[in-house]
Amino acid sequence: MNPEDLFRKYAAEKGQLSAKDGYFTNFLGVFTRADIFPPHRPLSGQVFADLPIRGDGVFGGYGDYFSLFSALDKRAGQETLTVCELGAGWGPWTSASGVIGQRMGFKRINLVAVEADHEKFQYLQEHLAFNGLTGKSNINIRLLEGAAWHQNTTLHFPRALRTEDYGGRVTDGAHSVDYRGMQYESVEIPAHSLEAIFEGLDTIDFLHVDIQGAEYEVLSRNKDLLEQKVRSIFIGTHSRKIDAQMLELFFEWGWDVPRLVPCVVTYDRTKPTLEGMTAADGEMFVTNPKLY
Repeated sequence: MNPEDLFRKYAAEKGQLSAKDGYFTNFLGVFTRADIFPPHRPLSGQVFADLPIRGDGVFGGYGDYFSLFSALDKRAGQETLTVCELGAGWGPWTSASGVIGQRMGFKRINLVAVEADHEKFQYLQEHLAFNGLTGKSNINIRLLEGAAWHQNTTLHFPRALRTEDYGGRVTDGAHSVDYRGMQYESVEIPAHSLEAIFEGLDTIDFLHVDIQGAEYEVLSRNKDLLEQKVRSIFIGTHSRKIDAQMLELFFEWGWDVPRLVPCVVTYDRTKPTLEGMTAADGEMFVTNPKLY
């Protein structure tokens, strides 16, 4: 199936898309608060019905959508859909999975999302409720405030990020300057292991990972768990080094890589880290041949 047909397959009917003041609506029929993006006023009340073949121009790239739809395509006709989002922000891929999953007729939908920033965690709860995903007997939602990590522990995270800042990254100690060279105070937050995040789930059909440079640290230490439980993963990568590390990792594990786009880097020696030089995340979609 070509990409345009794949995208069209999961789009809502244009006649079913509606506008709401203070929110914008995407082609899937998902409502998102306009005030979490700068500048937010032009987004309020807008309906974006076109297929985002080159990305949606707001928050989602082609790779995110392609990966999600590819994972959903493999589950068509099954009874259960399970999706997990790490570094969820307001939960765009969690909500998209729930909205589409209802249209596909899954008898049971499991949605798990993890977010470290307290304000964005509140947005996450509101977002899922506003899109009609809470209080449904066939939808099980589990939201974890904190960071995804390779063990259960306590980490530090920037305090009071700007609403539009989705680049916060955990550290194992207090800090005042982050990986981008930006000054922040930090607070202690809980960190959740993948084993704890996946608790009670038999199989995860789609795992979305956008954790600002911690992707290799978390995924590389969970080979057995991922092979046993996860069918497919989309990973936002945050340095050329991490691009290479992740590619080597999944090659060694024997996974397939249907999509691979390296991150865009603007070399800048004033930045304290390689991750801080990343101008656009890389996109990696990997599938588990043992389960896929």
